[in-house]
Amino acid sequence: MSIDAIYITLDYELFFGSSSGTVEKCLLEPTKKLIDIGKKYGVRFTFFVDTGMLCAMRRFSTTYPELGQQYQSISDQIQLLKSEGHSLQLHIHPHWEDSIYSQGRWVFDVRRYRLDHFGDADIERIIFEYKNILDSIVGDGVRAFRAGGWCIQPFSRIGQELKRNGITIDSTIYRDGVMSTITHKFDFRRMPLQSQWRFEDDPLIPVVGGSFTEIPISVSIYSRWFYFKMFISRFFKIKKYRHFGDGSPVGVGRSSIIKKMLFGDLGVVSLDGFRSCNLNSYFSETSFLANGVPIVVIGHPKALCSHSIATLEKIALSYSNKFAVL
Repeated sequence: MSIDAIYITLDYELFFGSSSGTVEKCLLEPTKKLIDIGKKYGVRFTFFVDTGMLCAMRRFSTTYPELGQQYQSISDQIQLLKSEGHSLQLHIHPHWEDSIYSQGRWVFDVRRYRLDHFGDADIERIIFEYKNILDSIVGDGVRAFRAGGWCIQPFSRIGQELKRNGITIDSTIYRDGVMSTITHKFDFRRMPLQSQWRFEDDPLIPVVGGSFTEIPISVSIYSRWFYFKMFISRFFKIKKYRHFGDGSPVGVGRSSIIKKMLFGDLGVVSLDGFRSCNLNSYFSETSFLANGVPIVVIGHPKALCSHSIATLEKIALSYSNKFAVL
C-alpha cells in the first residue's frame, strides 16, 4: 500500500436525527456526483457502507415493500461503484438493531449506539451479519473497517471478530479525538504520531507484526474565526454550503458549538459542508505529500454540498496521481 497517497473516504449512511432523510437525496444523488468526478479525473474513493442500514431495510422489507426497493437501489449503486474501481468497506452503526420503520419513516433508538453497549454474543452476530450483507453485494475486497461515530473502544471486545471476518485495516481514529456522551465514547489522545502502524488489541498501541493496520483520519486546526464564518453561513443559509441530504443530524449541543467559536479546535480533515472550505488551504500549506505521509479525508454523501464538489474537483485535477483507496 502506497504511503504517499490521498484517501478520500465517504461514510455512506443516512442521518440519525429526527429525520433520516431519503435514500435519493442522502445517498444516491450525491454519490452519483462522486461517480462522475471519478470518471472525469480517473480517481477512486473509499466508501464505508453503513451495513446496519441494509440489514434493517431487509428486515422490514416484507412489511414495507418500499424498503425492498430502496435496498435494491442502494445495492445497484454499490455494485456500480465496485465496477468503477471504487472501494467498498465496512461501517457499523449498531443502533440499527433497535431502530424501527413506522409510517414511512425511520425511528431511531440510540441508547445502544456503539458496539460496546452490546453483549459478546450480539457483537459476534452483528459483525458477522453486517460484513456478510456487504460481501453478498460486492463479492470480495471488504477488508477495512470504520466504527460508527468513531466509537471503536474498547477494541479488545471487537478485534477478534473483525479478524475472523477478514478485516485487516482500520481507519477510525484521529489525533487528539475525545468524546464522552450518552451515545459516544472514545479517547484517542494517546494516538501515536505516525502516519500508519500495525496493532493487535488496541489501535493506540503499535505492535510489530500486528494483525491490523491503522490508517488514521487526518486532522487540521480549525480556528474560532472559521467556526464564526460557519455559523454565519448557516444563519444566512448560504446555498453553496447547504448539504445535499434532506435529513437532520444528531445535535452536538450548544456548549460544544460555543466552545469551538471561542477557542477553535483540532478536527478531522473533512469534505462535508462548510468544512470543505479548509481543504484547499490544507492541501496547499501541508508538506505531507512531499514527506510521503498519507492524507485521509473523511466525508459523507449526505453532508456534501456544491462547494464540496467544486473543492474535490480542484484536488482531483491537481493530485489525481496521488489518489488511492483502502
